[in-house]
Parts: sequence; C-alpha cells; structure tokens
Amino acid sequence: MDKPTNLTYEQFENDLKRAMFNFADMLNTVFDAEAAECLLGMDSTEQGAADIDLGKLGAGCEARTLYEYSLNARIASNATNYIDMLTGPEQLLLMLESQPVLLPQSVEYVIRTSVARWKIDDENENYPLTLQEIALLANMEIRSVRNAASAKSDPLKTYNESGRTFIAKDDAIAWLKSRRGFKPTVVFNPGSDDIDVPTFLSQKAVGDFVKKRRKDMKLGRKELCGRTKEQNSLDEETLNQVESGKLSFSPSTWLTLANALGVNGEAFAYNVLKAIQREELEQVRAAVMIKHKKL
Repeated sequence: MDKPTNLTYEQFENDLKRAMFNFADMLNTVFDAEAAECLLGMDSTEQGAADIDLGKLGAGCEARTLYEYSLNARIASNATNYIDMLTGPEQLLLMLESQPVLLPQSVEYVIRTSVARWKIDDENENYPLTLQEIALLANMEIRSVRNAASAKSDPLKTYNESGRTFIAKDDAIAWLKSRRGFKPTVVFNPGSDDIDVPTFLSQKAVGDFVKKRRKDMKLGRKELCGRTKEQNSLDEETLNQVESGKLSFSPSTWLTLANALGVNGEAFAYNVLKAIQREELEQVRAAVMIKHKKL
C-alpha cells in the first residue's frame, strides 16, 4: 500500500475515530443497540465518530505514538513497551486481514508501518519481514522491492516458507540502510528533547508556536498554566499575551513555559530573546530613518 500524501496527525486521528466507530457500530447487530456507545464510552446514540474521546480508549490514547513512529520514525523511550505489546504477537495484522470493517487507508498504513518498524527495532526477537513491509519502511513501491529481490547484483535476500516470501531481520536491516527513503528510528527522552525549537522571526511567531504546541498537547490555557504551579506560576493573562505575540523578556517566565510545553528551556528562551531583540532593532532602524528624513 502507498504512503498517504501529506497525512497530518489531525487527519489520522479523525480517520482512527471513524474506524473505531464503524467497528463498534457493527457490534450493535451482534449484541444490542447500545453496544457501540458502551464500548466507546459515549453517552448518546446520537453521537458520532467525531465525539469519541481517544484518551479514554486503550489504542486510542497512543494514537500520536503510532503516528510519530510510523511516519517520522520517532518514539519516546517510555513508549516502547506499548509498541511491543501491540506488534509483538502480530495479532493485530491477523485482525486486519480478517477485518470486516474497511479501514481508512491512513489507519491501515500507520498500523502496518508501525508493525514493520517494530520488527526491525525489537532487540529481543527475530521476526522475518514481508516484501510489503520492506516497501513500507523503504518508502518504495512493492514492485520496486520485488525487482530488488530478483536483481542480479546485490539483491535483497529472501526465502520462501509455506508459499510466502520473507526477508530475515538482519538481511532486511542491511538492505534498508542503503535505501534513501528509509528512516532509522530515533528514540528520544520525553520532555526537553522531543520537540525541535525553531528560530522565531517575530514575536507573533513565538505566540503561534506556543499556541500550536498547547493545542497539540490538547490543553486549554488554564490546564497549561496548572502545569507550572510547582515552579514560578504562570497565569492565564500572561499566557494570553504570549499567544497574542505581546512579549516581554523574563528568563524565569520562558523557562517555566518551556518546561510546561515539554521543549528545551535554554533553546526556547534564547530564541524568544532573539525574536524580541530583532523586532526592537527594526523599531530603532525605523526611528532613525524617520529622523534622517526630517533632517
């Protein structure tokens, strides 16, 4: 299967909700009319897929983990146990292959790619990979992978078992490392090093970054400020000014906010200071130009 084009996390989350809702709704015909609502923790039969709270569901609460792992080859050091539980026995693949509910392409891609990636990342097992899994990890078409397996020079090593073609784990890793489209997995420590801090070109860019990061964490302003109570407490009025692009430099404020947002404090505070100074310098230059014109 092909990689979905420009798949955002929001699109994947919506597709995942729809897949869960359709699967649960199918159970209504087996059990009773309220089976789907009970399974998904929903209060009304009039609610739809958009009303699902993924945070209340086992696989749903790790939706972002799977998204980052499959598309961006990144995983937090404390999340590997979940991936192991999900992909180790390969029961999920068996469920997909017999799934009576048609899964959205994005959901199937993320799950299958996560399974394939864990096969090469799991240090405790030697799962063989399929041609399709190699294609997913190398970001190639399955046809190109088949051609590589039959190439006369430096072919992808395969073997057959029960009428199916497999690639041993070590052979898969060796071949993938030479592929331009393959991303080795990056394991990061959750917190200060899991989000890249950009260079801000304006104070508004700082506000936009903070607002987006807060929304990505699914936090309201009050909830984010609540994360700073053990430090130099940040109030909602100050946060509102920050998100509006109205900044003043206070090292303790920016370091506190960085910690609440889970970004590197030193890099964040330094880049904020540069953004403030950049705009102040532009104001000085504009004032000088006006003075020269008057003279």
